Amino acid sequence: LIPFHGVVQLGSNFSRVILHFENLDGKLVFLYSVGAIVGAYYGAKVFLVLPEQYLGMLLGVTTILLTWLPIGKAKFLASRLKYSVLGFFTTALSIFIGITGPFLHPFLIHDKKKRHEFIATEAACSAITHLFKAATFFVMGFSLVRYWDVLLIMVVCTFVGAYLGKLALKKVSDKTFQVTVKLLITFFAAKIAWQSFAKFSTLLH
Repeated sequence: LIPFHGVVQLGSNFSRVILHFENLDGKLVFLYSVGAIVGAYYGAKVFLVLPEQYLGMLLGVTTILLTWLPIGKAKFLASRLKYSVLGFFTTALSIFIGITGPFLHPFLIHDKKKRHEFIATEAACSAITHLFKAATFFVMGFSLVRYWDVLLIMVVCTFVGAYLGKLALKKVSDKTFQVTVKLLITFFAAKIAWQSFAKFSTLLH
């Protein structure tokens, strides 16, 4: 499921990069990529030994805290170098959990106040994460060839969805966008934490 999801998300994020390319922060994406390469390598190393339910709970709670705390005031967190660290952890975690975008969002939403810049840069970073994740599973021996028809249909549909999303983006202000993103981050982070806690509780019983 995780590599399948990764390929679909790669198509989704790539389509947003194309549609919002003029607002892309290339330097930030480069810093993120450096960390992502290393994160994919070490994430694969521990993929089979670390229980995902612990990671899910940690990721969910941490994301909610980062979303609402004034992280921009911390000296290191104000530096762009943090995106190399984020690239490492986000890509490594994505191999276990699949969805790690909410972990990146709290930092980007503080640094990218304009909605188009946030969308373009977040899409590029997420595309890189999913690209390395898919490549890692390929190296580990997982093949998606037998699902090519379903994947093709889903990836094409992501382009349609991205285009409709760009049209909808014109209808909201930057402030409304920021509040909406924070609420969505909180919802999905809480969902990840709760699902991981439910798995953990099942194991205890």
